[in-house]
Amino acid sequence: MNILIVSNMYPSVEKKYSGLFVLNQFNELKSQLNGNEDIDFFYMKRTMTNFLGSVIKYMLFFVKFPFFILEKRKKYDIVHVHYYYPTIYIALLYKFIFNSEVKIIVTFHGADVDFTKKTIFYKLPLKYIDLAIGVSDNLSKKISSFYKGEVLTISAGIMNDFKPEKRFKSLANREYDLLYVGSFYKADKGFDILIKILKNIELQLNICFIGSGDQEYLINQIKSFHKITKINDLCQSEIIKYYYNTRYLINTSRMESFGLVIAESMSCGTPVIATKTDGSLQQIKNRVNGFFIPTENTLEQTKIIQEKLKISEVNYKEMSLNGIKDAAKYKLSNITNQLVSIYKTINS
Repeated sequence: MNILIVSNMYPSVEKKYSGLFVLNQFNELKSQLNGNEDIDFFYMKRTMTNFLGSVIKYMLFFVKFPFFILEKRKKYDIVHVHYYYPTIYIALLYKFIFNSEVKIIVTFHGADVDFTKKTIFYKLPLKYIDLAIGVSDNLSKKISSFYKGEVLTISAGIMNDFKPEKRFKSLANREYDLLYVGSFYKADKGFDILIKILKNIELQLNICFIGSGDQEYLINQIKSFHKITKINDLCQSEIIKYYYNTRYLINTSRMESFGLVIAESMSCGTPVIATKTDGSLQQIKNRVNGFFIPTENTLEQTKIIQEKLKISEVNYKEMSLNGIKDAAKYKLSNITNQLVSIYKTINS
C-alpha cells in the first residue's frame, strides 16, 4: 500500500508553524508503517502570502505535481488531502491522469469549510471523495451538511513530547499568570478581544505572549497595566516549559476548528480559559479542565478570569490532572494509529 499526503500547508521561514501539525503527522505515520507500506508527502510551503504571491505559488504547486509523480515512479493507492480547497484538485489530477482507482481521503481544517463551500468549483470534486475527516465534532457536522459520504472526526494530534510532569507543579511555582500562544491576528484569533480583556483586569498580572502577527502593536497598550514578556515564535519543544510555568493558557479565538495549543497546554497540566469555538468545545469541559468565557461582554470575561486567578490549590490541582487525562487521546501516536487503521480498511 502506497500513500500520498498532499497539503497546501507546510512550515517556512515566514510561517514557521503553518501546517507543522501535518508534517508531524506525516513523520509519525512514516515511523509506524511496515515494509509493505510506504508514504510520501507533496506540499506547498507557506511563502508569498499576499494575493499575487498566493496565485504564483498555487500555479507552481500544480505545475510541479506531475513531475513529482514521475520522479517517484509509484502507484499510490490512497491520496490523503489536508485542507480541501483548492488542494483537492491535486488529488483529482492524480486520479484522472495516473490512477483512476485511487482512494481519496480529505481532512478538513475549518476555513476550507466556512468560506468557499457554495461555489461550483468547491462542490464539484466532492463526489470523488471516499472519506472525509473533520478535526472536531462540530466541524464534522458542518461537513455532513454538504458532503453526503462518510465523515469521521480525527484531530491533527499533539506531539508525543508533550508529557505531563509526574509531580504536580503548584500555583506558587508558576511564573506566569496567563500564557498566549499563537498568531497576533484580530479576525479569527481574536487577539483584539484578549487585549480588551487585559485592559479591564484590575489585578496586575504576569503575562507571556508567544507568537507574531499584524496586531503585535496592541501589546504595547497593556504594558502599563501588567508585566509583559513577549517571545517570538518558538519550536514546540521550547514552548513546553512555558506551559509548565503558567497558571492558565488563554485562547480568545473567534473561530478555531481544533486548537492544538489547547490540547498541548492541558497535556502539560495547565488548564485553559477560552472562548467557545468548535475546537474549545471539543476539548474543554467547563469547570472540569478549564473555563469558558463569552466572545463579547468584557465585564463578564474580566469577572470570570479574575475569579479563576484566585482559585484554591486543591481545585486547581484537580482541574490540572483532569486536563492531563482528557488530552491523552490527542497524542499524535494515538491519532496516527487511527489513520493507519483507516488506510488499511479503505484499501482492502
